[in-house]
Amino acid sequence: MREIESATLERLLVPLTTSGDPTGDLPTFGLTQGERLDPGAMVAGSWDGAWIAANGRIDALTPLIGDAGDLVIVQGETYDLWVQWTVGAEVPTRRVMMFRAV
Repeated sequence: MREIESATLERLLVPLTTSGDPTGDLPTFGLTQGERLDPGAMVAGSWDGAWIAANGRIDALTPLIGDAGDLVIVQGETYDLWVQWTVGAEVPTRRVMMFRAV
């Protein structure tokens, strides 16, 4: 399981594959600890580079994660990181990783 320092501020690169160019809207990110994801608690991230039509790849960049970040974490806790983006009328939401705050 990945570990993230809670006392620092980090951005994570999240590779995605999508059927169309999602860059018209920013990706959003959320954290859960076993509960259902709250769409109202999602925080905007950004795109890192352009969408590659040939293979559908693009990298999303999380907002700042840490004890004073846009996505707040607490030392010793475990979290699921979620990403959501828009492609046309579709709004895919995916759990991308689990990590522990250290």
